[in-house]
Amino acid sequence: MSKYFFCYSKPLHKFIQNRYKLDYVTAALHETTLKKFWLYERSDQLRQAQEEYKTLFKSID
Repeated sequence: MSKYFFCYSKPLHKFIQNRYKLDYVTAALHETTLKKFWLYERSDQLRQAQEEYKTLFKSID
């Protein structure tokens, strides 16, 4: 598994920032699609944030 998580979801990124206050390594645009992403280092806190987000918002997506 990669050491990094590429987050292309703005709502997920905002959730991670607002609720968990996790820092991202960098933000950039995908070379081909020009879609913005935030690069996070994988951690237990990040995994917990992803699981909580999925539980809270899975019916919305």
